[in-house]
Amino acid sequence: MGGFITNKQEKNMRIVLLSLIGIIAVILYLSFIYYSFLKYPSSRRQFQLLIATITAFILIVLGIPVFINPQTSAIALLLALISTGLIAAKNARILKAKTHSQLTIIHKGKEYQVKVQDIDEPNAYTTLNGEIMVTKKLTQILDKKELEAIILHEIGHLKNKLLLRLTTLSVAMRATLLPYITLILGLSAANAFLSQINSKILTILTSTLYILYTASLFTTITYWINEHEADAYAAQNSNPTTFIQALTKTTACARLRELCNKQALQHIQPPNPTKPSYTQILKETAKQALETPLTLPELLKKPPIPPHPPLKLRIQALVKKIQIP
Repeated sequence: MGGFITNKQEKNMRIVLLSLIGIIAVILYLSFIYYSFLKYPSSRRQFQLLIATITAFILIVLGIPVFINPQTSAIALLLALISTGLIAAKNARILKAKTHSQLTIIHKGKEYQVKVQDIDEPNAYTTLNGEIMVTKKLTQILDKKELEAIILHEIGHLKNKLLLRLTTLSVAMRATLLPYITLILGLSAANAFLSQINSKILTILTSTLYILYTASLFTTITYWINEHEADAYAAQNSNPTTFIQALTKTTACARLRELCNKQALQHIQPPNPTKPSYTQILKETAKQALETPLTLPELLKKPPIPPHPPLKLRIQALVKKIQIP
């Protein structure tokens, strides 16, 4: 074997193999966290796992300088600040969208003001200062009860302050960290292409890939758990069937895009819930890993916030947590 593979090649193979094992271990670990949350929704274990996840995520971020050289780091940091600014500006345009109208909902004796944005996409979200936003499209495709259920989901985010803060932290770190990492990856790849690859460059490349996948998946799972908790709050404080129907219509409308209208959604039915398996969760986590942007242009095309959990998993979690027949 020694006659075919040099010591240098063997060392490089070990570096690549170690990074690959690390990425697989992250996928398996996060799949277990998410599966545990879905299987044991009534326990507080998810919060302990979540805090451990965020702690590990922060440690990974602090460990980045170990894997890069100062010159590459400085260039990537400068370009990342510019790209992060572009992402922030793109997101700010959504936040500053024209307010179409305003709704008022009273929940448990408290009055909530809901702004309706003039956006032709079905969406609802909560800002850091506690404002609840829904889009005009959402009000057009849902009936009054369904819209109220979605607003209760957003109120659920406001009620769970710990989870909201942790999710906000992880999403903010993702939005600032990912441009930096993708640039490090690109600069290191260019360096490897223009010069003979060595173990140092290969270590930078593989370590950067590991950090990229880990950071992205940590944020996604944290965000998904936050969404499930808000789903449960909405279902517990409204008709669960109505809320599930609202989720189904919103998801279907997002896929139909310009073809979406109230009439097209009349006969849409939610998928039949089944018990989530670890294999199913593992497939979803791996899918999210494969969809992680590896280049800056690809990153700029995607929103800084991870996608919502798959509809089927959201319904499965509700059935398990609040015992929907």
